[in-house]
Amino acid sequence: MTDDIDKRVKPDNYDIGKLFSSAFGVFEIPQFQRPFSWKEDNFDKLFEDIYASFENSKEEYFLGPLLLQKEGSKAYSIIDGQQRLMSLAILLAVIKDHTKSDELRKSISRSLYEEGDKHKDLPSAPRIEIWEDLKVREIDKYIFTPSESKNTINFLETVKNGVIKYSGKRDPVYSIYKAIEVFTDKYRTYLRDGKDDEFVTYLYQKVYFVGIVTYNLPYAIKLFNVLNTRGMPLTPGDILKAVNLAEIDEKDREKYAKIWRDIENGIGRENVEKVIEFMRTLLLKTKAKKGIIDEFEQNIFGNLLKRGEEFFKFFKEIADIYRATIIEPESLSTTPQYKNLVSLMRDYIPFDGWISPLIAHYRKFELNKIDRFLTLLEKKTVIEWVVGYTPSRRIASLNEIIRNIENSDSANQVIKKLNEYLSRKLPREMGRFQSYDRSELALFKIAVNESDFYSEKYSKYLLLRLDLNIVDQESFGGYGGVITIEHILPQNPPPNSEWCRKFSKEDRETLTNAIGNLVLLGRRKNSSARNFSFEDKKNKYFFKGGMTPFHITLEIKKYQEWTPKLLRERQNRLINTLLQLYFGVSDNNEGQT
Repeated sequence: MTDDIDKRVKPDNYDIGKLFSSAFGVFEIPQFQRPFSWKEDNFDKLFEDIYASFENSKEEYFLGPLLLQKEGSKAYSIIDGQQRLMSLAILLAVIKDHTKSDELRKSISRSLYEEGDKHKDLPSAPRIEIWEDLKVREIDKYIFTPSESKNTINFLETVKNGVIKYSGKRDPVYSIYKAIEVFTDKYRTYLRDGKDDEFVTYLYQKVYFVGIVTYNLPYAIKLFNVLNTRGMPLTPGDILKAVNLAEIDEKDREKYAKIWRDIENGIGRENVEKVIEFMRTLLLKTKAKKGIIDEFEQNIFGNLLKRGEEFFKFFKEIADIYRATIIEPESLSTTPQYKNLVSLMRDYIPFDGWISPLIAHYRKFELNKIDRFLTLLEKKTVIEWVVGYTPSRRIASLNEIIRNIENSDSANQVIKKLNEYLSRKLPREMGRFQSYDRSELALFKIAVNESDFYSEKYSKYLLLRLDLNIVDQESFGGYGGVITIEHILPQNPPPNSEWCRKFSKEDRETLTNAIGNLVLLGRRKNSSARNFSFEDKKNKYFFKGGMTPFHITLEIKKYQEWTPKLLRERQNRLINTLLQLYFGVSDNNEGQT
C-alpha cells in the first residue's frame, strides 16, 4: 500500500522562485476547474499577509497546499491552488510593469514566460496556460509575455475605455481587472522607491507552498477534497466533468469542455448540480443510496450510459430541457397556465423531486399534453407534501411516474394513469395527522384547517396557489421580489385593543395562525404596524401606496371590520377552494377528481 501511495503522491516545499522557473516548467489549468473568481478582498488579504511577514520578520510564509497532477512529459495540471498561483502571477506582472529596475523586470519576465530552447526541443510558453475562455479573449498576453511593455497598465486602460469588456462581477476578466487594480495600488503604497527588489527576493525565496504531485487524476481529485480548506470543494459536477473529459480524444476535449462551460454560464453552477441529480434519477429511478459519484461509477457508467461523449450529450439534453421547461418557460409555445404554474412550483416548492418526471414527459412527448400533465403532477406533489408523506415516500411515488411515462405509448395514457392515481381512495399510514378516515382527502382537510397553518412549510405556497387561481392567467407577470405572510388579527395584540375586545382568548389561540387570518404582502414585515387597528392596518400597511399585487389580500379591502365570524367564513372559503383545486370537491361533497 505504501509503495502504491508513493507512486501517486510526491510532497515537497516549493518556493515561488522555484515554481516560476525553468526548474519546474509550466502549468496548465484543467478544463474542469472553475474560472478565475477571486475578488478584491482576496487580493487585498493575500498581499497584506505576505507583506506583513516581509516587514516584520522576513521568516518563511506558508501559502497553503498546492496540488498538482502530471502525466508523462505534459505540463503540471493545477488541481488545487490555481486562484492563489494566478494571483501571484498577476502581482509579479504588476511589479514588472512598474519597477525602475531593468534587472528585476527581466527576472520577472523569465518567471512569467518560459523561454524555449530549440536545441532541447523546448517550446516557448507562458508559465501558466490559463483558462480557455480567457485565452480566446487574449487576456493571457497582458500577464504572461516576454515583452517589456507595460501590459498590466495597458489592460487597466483598455478595460476603462471599454475595449475589453466583462459581463459582470462573475466574469473572470472582472477578477483579473480587480487583481491588477488592487496590486497596482499596493505597489504605489508599499513598493515604490526601490523596495520592490527586496520584496520580490523575499517572495521568490521565502514564500512557499507545500506541493503535492500526484500522477493519478481520480486520486488527485479525492485528495483535493480532503486538503481543500481555502476554497470551495469540487462538486460532483466538477468531478464527473473531469472523469468524462478524460475519456474523450484530446483533439475533441475543448469542444465538450465548452459545451459544459456554456451550460454553466447559462443556468449557473447550482443548477448544473441539479441537472446531474436529474440525470441520475431519470436513469436509475430510485432514491439515492450512495454519493452521486459512486452512483454514476457503480450503477450508471457501463450499464446505462457510456463515459465521455455520450455522458456530455445526455447532460446537454437534460440541461436544455430543464432550462426550456422550468427555468425559462416564457419561451415555450404552451399555455400561460403552464408557465405560471411551473414558475410558482420552481420558486416555492422547496424540493426538486417533481422536476425529473416533468423532464421525462418532455423527453418522450415534448409539448403534447404538457400543461395537463403539469396540473396533475402539481396536484400529486402538493397533496403528498401537505398530508405528510416522508421524503423517501414522495421520491418513490414520483419515480413511479417516470416509469409510467417510459412504459406509456402516448401522453394521453400517462394522463389517464395519473388521474387514476389521484382518484383512488386507499388507506394511508404515513400521514402525520390522525383521522378515523385516513384517505389523503381527510388528511389534507385536517392539514389546511390546522390552527398553526402559518408555521407549516407549505403555507406560503398554498396561499400563492390560491392567489394564482384568481389572477388573469394571460396578463399575469409572475411572483417576484420579497413576499411575506402577514396576520390580519395580530399575533400579540395589546390587552386593551379592539382586537382583544372582538376576539376572545380562545378565538385568538385557534384563529390567529389559521389560513383564514393570513394574507400576502409584497414587502418586508413591519413590526410597528402589526398591532394597528383593522382600519389602520388596511390603509397604512396592507394597501400603503396603492393596491396590493395579491388578490387574496385585495379582498380584505371590502371589509369594514374583522371579526371571528368573518375570519371563519374566509377560512371555509379558502379551504373549499383548495379542496376544489386538489380533489375536485367541496368540504361537504367528496366527489372524485
